[in-house]
Amino acid sequence: MSIEEYYAAFNKISSQIASMVPKPSSLCTTCTPAWTAREAYDAQDTMFDFVMGLQSDFEPIRVQLLGQPTLPTLSETLSALMAEETRLKSLAAHSMVSEQHSVLAVPPLPVEVEIAAATSSKKVSQKTLCSHCGKTTHPDSRCFKKYPHLLAEMRDKRAASRRGSHAASSSTPGSSLQFSATAAMPQCLQPQYQLFPQHLVPQQSAVSTPQFQ
Repeated sequence: MSIEEYYAAFNKISSQIASMVPKPSSLCTTCTPAWTAREAYDAQDTMFDFVMGLQSDFEPIRVQLLGQPTLPTLSETLSALMAEETRLKSLAAHSMVSEQHSVLAVPPLPVEVEIAAATSSKKVSQKTLCSHCGKTTHPDSRCFKKYPHLLAEMRDKRAASRRGSHAASSSTPGSSLQFSATAAMPQCLQPQYQLFPQHLVPQQSAVSTPQFQ
């Protein structure tokens, strides 16, 4: 709601309230001075109610108006508030533009630049289209349907790499057989082994073999 809209609604309500106050008779000559003072007081009270109904954004101008030695009229108050409203709107628009520039690290691209980027990406996608099979995952020179020997070469390379990795990860068969044979022996006859980085060295058993004569 703007200041003008607020003033129209406020003036409508205050006029309805003022119409319900009884007026003195024109024949009463002693009532005129008192009624004039009462009208001045009601005008100041109406101005006070009008400025107190504003939101907190108008607090500085409200303090300025109510702090004057002589309170301004309602029309003077309306002019001051409309000027303050215009100033606040200009400040809000300026701060909004500054916030947009500070938030956006990269300004948005113009429409012409976006169209050029879309056209270039479309050209790149058309270059990678295979003319033989119609797929976009490979160029024409790497098509397996057109060049079957390329698929055979790729399979041979994969098989060779798998054989190499399997040979490197497998252990020597002699050591595994030696451990399995040792595990089947009784505990008292098993030789004690000490693991070294390259080979296994048997140690003498703690139980000596009896000699028969």
